[in-house]
Amino acid sequence: MSTQQLITLKEQIKSNETQKMTIEEYFDKYLDELDKALPKDRSAKRLTRIAMTYIRLHPEIASCSAQSILGAVFQCAQLGLEPGVNGQAFLNAFWNTKIINGKKVKVKECQLMIGYLGYKDLFYRHEKAITIDMQPVYENDYFKYQYGTNAFLDHVPTDDDKGKITHYYSIAQLRGGYVFKVMKAEACIEHGKKHSKCYDKELMAFKKGTPWDTEEEAMCLKTVMKQLMKKLPLSTELQMAIAMDDTTKSTIKPNMLEVKDETNWSEDEENLQQVA
Repeated sequence: MSTQQLITLKEQIKSNETQKMTIEEYFDKYLDELDKALPKDRSAKRLTRIAMTYIRLHPEIASCSAQSILGAVFQCAQLGLEPGVNGQAFLNAFWNTKIINGKKVKVKECQLMIGYLGYKDLFYRHEKAITIDMQPVYENDYFKYQYGTNAFLDHVPTDDDKGKITHYYSIAQLRGGYVFKVMKAEACIEHGKKHSKCYDKELMAFKKGTPWDTEEEAMCLKTVMKQLMKKLPLSTELQMAIAMDDTTKSTIKPNMLEVKDETNWSEDEENLQQVA
């Protein structure tokens, strides 16, 4: 592709950005809609202020399309979560593969990533919720578990040298009993490589500094908790969280679940161009 063709593609993408609005201008434009999406005890001004602080602390997000940033923030609003606050949610910058005017290009976009503490917060909103916990298991811990009709989980952390992490588990108590999920540490890592853009080294240039790079244990705890959530009676918020997690959306609707995820996992590099 020639330099002139690449410039043309950049211009086409900018025209699709609804007239080069800044991120702040997008937030201002949709402030009333954000207020409607938020729980009654939250304000759109507070959420946009938190989002802008997050973007300043993670400048790679600012180079993403403004619509995808707004889409991620709108999803946070509908879930009642705040990006960067107590590990509830994160905004992840990555190269997304798109077809624009018949050309396959890579575009910097923003993806919503819900943290395990965000899932924990959503769990406690369920009317049947009592407690939930998630823990790493080290090789020198006492750890036994069994699924089936006589299911049990027994974990006694060692007071001595811990060794390396071998497993992660999440256990929830609801009215009616306990439910748990155990995953080997390697399985959590493989799940991240398969399903998280933070591990997509071929199509994404920002792995360093992302949660899987800096907070691998927290991301593994989230992985096992998310797998546990699929076994629980789900609240509306948890159903929404599972559907919205790790998604990219640049269209705004009153119900963001109606917006199709635009994350493209294609690894076909043929004729693929990076477009800032």
